[in-house]
Amino acid sequence: GAAAIAQAADTVRIAVPSPYGGDAAAYGENVKAGVEIFVDELNAAGGINGVMIEPVYLDEQCVAKEAATVSQKIVSDESIVAIVGHLCSSAHLAALPNYVDGGIAAVSPTATNPSISDNNKDRDGKAWSFRVVYRDDFQGAFLAEYAKNVLGLERVAVFYQNDDYGIGLKDAFVEKAKEIGLELVGEEAYVRGTTTDFNPQLTALKEANPQALFISGYYNEGALIASQAAQLGMDVVKLGGEGLDNPDYITLGGEAAENTYI
Repeated sequence: GAAAIAQAADTVRIAVPSPYGGDAAAYGENVKAGVEIFVDELNAAGGINGVMIEPVYLDEQCVAKEAATVSQKIVSDESIVAIVGHLCSSAHLAALPNYVDGGIAAVSPTATNPSISDNNKDRDGKAWSFRVVYRDDFQGAFLAEYAKNVLGLERVAVFYQNDDYGIGLKDAFVEKAKEIGLELVGEEAYVRGTTTDFNPQLTALKEANPQALFISGYYNEGALIASQAAQLGMDVVKLGGEGLDNPDYITLGGEAAENTYI
């Protein structure tokens, strides 16, 4: 389908739905920068058989409801032939039914929840869904093994974001920790974007005397959690997935970001 459209047009449009506003905008800007580098290089070299590529940036704020709305706009626009996105797992999963119905492929650069492209009995329509990044069941298990076998830790507390991403990553970490004998001394949850005060949960986790805090979430809350943990006297190792992998984690967390492994 894309090839046929390309032959009949001078430009092919590819949607890039991502968070360009809101508290996850730094991630979206990273994706946009990568897309622009490649598109500029491709178009400067003559495009694809003389056809130029035009990225269409759509802000869904890494929010499932917004992503569902944006996906409807993408599917209804016949000039868009493919999707680079979504960035967040919850957003990708919320948008996917519309892409399945519309028969348009979505390739996520960053969404790590296993269900996005599972090759198993639950796949149901996921033939339109792809990713070019590792899965949470890989990185969660890897982090648990690294904590025990490389860092020599024995007691870890878990603080996770209560959505598809945070739960998927947390579940993988917890499952592997139990398997290898890494003791889980506490588990608390939070909802992204609803609070900046994590002291109640951190106080409960501190009482369990962990050696490390596994933060299963994004950099905004991650930096606040690390900072508030330090203020409570929790001088512990911080562990996290790619959700913490942003320069703003260091900028926002300051000295509390030290001793973080991602």
